[in-house]
Amino acid sequence: MMHMLEWLIDAMNLQKNVILAYRWQDIECVRQDVVALVATTHNPCFEPERVGMVAAELLENAIAHGDSTCTKVHFSLKQKDDCLHIRVRNHVKHADDANKINRLLAWIGSCENKRVAYQTLLLQAFNSYQASGGVGLARIVYEGHCELTCNTEEDREIEMHAILKALPVDLNPIAR
Repeated sequence: MMHMLEWLIDAMNLQKNVILAYRWQDIECVRQDVVALVATTHNPCFEPERVGMVAAELLENAIAHGDSTCTKVHFSLKQKDDCLHIRVRNHVKHADDANKINRLLAWIGSCENKRVAYQTLLLQAFNSYQASGGVGLARIVYEGHCELTCNTEEDREIEMHAILKALPVDLNPIAR
């Protein structure tokens, strides 16, 4: 069962912290909550659906690649200045998983065109007829227009951190 720890909204700041069990059905609940929360800010530069997609992709990765014996995924959303910070922290199955993620993020970052990185990983997944590592992370960077990092904590714990900047009006269909 999902357990909400905090839900804070005020005129200048928004914040959400949640601890989840390793259950797929909780992802959609959090995505919907995030979309609703961001929509209440009335800031069209933070597209609610874009923020919800980033949150859902990070949670899906945590559940798909996490160590379910640790039972918890920590999620937080916080606005700071003109950025939204989404953090997902969980234990991974293997000690080298954080290194693999960092190598993948470095490759995505080295691609001049993020769309090409995303399409390359999609094509690899399509050609192998199975889920390919990194498609969700590339989608976050490309479609989410955000920076993405992975930090290693103690005892196989990692924290994925997405920074979403407010989109300029010319990139944001909602603000036009």
